[in-house]
Amino acid sequence: MENEKILNIKILVTGKNGLMGCALQKTQTPGHEFVFIGREEVDLTNEQEVESMFRILKPDWVIHTAAKVGGIGGNINEPADMFHKNILMNTHIIHYAYKYNVQKLLAFSSVCVFPDGIPVLREDLMQQGEPYHTQFAYATAKRAIDSQIKSYKKQYGERQYCSIIPCNIFGPEDYYNLQSGHVIPSLIHKIYLAKKNNTLLTVWGDGSAKREFIYSHDIARIVLEIINLDTIPERIIVSNNNQITIKDMVERLCYEAGYEREIIWDTTKPNGQHARPSDLTLLNSLIQKPNYTNMNMALKDSYNWFEINYPKVRM
Repeated sequence: MENEKILNIKILVTGKNGLMGCALQKTQTPGHEFVFIGREEVDLTNEQEVESMFRILKPDWVIHTAAKVGGIGGNINEPADMFHKNILMNTHIIHYAYKYNVQKLLAFSSVCVFPDGIPVLREDLMQQGEPYHTQFAYATAKRAIDSQIKSYKKQYGERQYCSIIPCNIFGPEDYYNLQSGHVIPSLIHKIYLAKKNNTLLTVWGDGSAKREFIYSHDIARIVLEIINLDTIPERIIVSNNNQITIKDMVERLCYEAGYEREIIWDTTKPNGQHARPSDLTLLNSLIQKPNYTNMNMALKDSYNWFEINYPKVRM
C-alpha cells in the first residue's frame, strides 16, 4: 500500500511555458501525475484564481517555477514589476499550498538573493546582508520565499517546503528579450541577428565577470530527485559549481553558433557582480553525482533550438 501511495502523487507545476516548466515537461518521471499550469489558465497574481486552482486540483506536491524574470537590463528598468509580480505569485502559492495541505513544495528562488560581496554562496548566508544593488527588487521578492516558508512552518507546523536556489539557468524555450532577458538567451538572440544581418556582436561589460551556468534539463532532473527525497531541506543551492567568465561563455556560444566576426565589448555597460561561486556541500550530500550536460553541447542545443524556432519564441 505504501508504494501504491507513492506512485499516485499529483504534482502541480506552475510556469508551464517558461524555461523550467518546459524542461520539467520533458523530464517528468513516470509513476506521478503531473499537472502543468500556465498564465493562460491561472493568473498567479490573482488570489481568487490561485485559491480556486488549489481547491479544484488538490495537488499533493507543488513545484513553483513561475516568475517575472529579467537579466541586468530587466532588473534595472522594471524593479517595481519585478517586485510586485513575484511577491504576489510566491505569497499566494505558498499560502494556499499550506491551506490545502500540500505536503511537499519546491519554490524557485534565485542566486541573486545572496548578499553582495560574500566570497562563497552558502544556504545559511542568504539573508546576511544587502543583495547586489541592480537586483535589489527581484532579490527581495525571492528572499521572501524563504521568510514565508519559515513563518508558515512556525505558525502551522512542519511541512517539507523548500527554496530552490539555482545558478544561471539556460536552455531551449527561454525568454529571449534583448533588453531584459538573462545573459545566455539574450546573447543567443543577439548572435542570431548578427549572423543574419552580417553585423558585429556587441556585449555588455568587459567579459571579466564569472558566473555558474546550468542547463535547464539538468536542473529539472535534479529537482525531481529532490522532491522525491524522504526529507527535503528548507533551502538548497542547485548549481554545477563550474564558474566561467562571461568572455569565455560568449566565445563558446559564438563558436557553437558559427559566428566568426569580431565581438565588441561595451565597457560603458555594467558587468554585474564579479563572481558568485557556490558551496554545493548540501546538494552533493543529497544527490549522488548529479548528471551535468557538457557545457558546449548544452549551448549548441540551446542555440539550435532558437534558430529553428525563431521568430516564434518568447521575447
